Amino acid sequence: MGKNRSMGRLMPEDFDLALIQPSGQEVLEALTQGTDAAWLILPQVPFVDAGKDGEADVVALHADFGAV
Repeated sequence: MGKNRSMGRLMPEDFDLALIQPSGQEVLEALTQGTDAAWLILPQVPFVDAGKDGEADVVALHADFGAV
């Protein structure tokens, strides 16, 4: 993998990694570096299920492959 390879896009682009645990930082860095620019990497995604608040640590989105 060369340095010119595009990387997954962290959204928001100015997300402060210092806001999350070091293990979460490692996961986000691995996802952005291990995917290409077609992937959107979204940390801390809030949701509501059955009236209860929740949060997904990370969601990866791709137009062709869907959500992970």
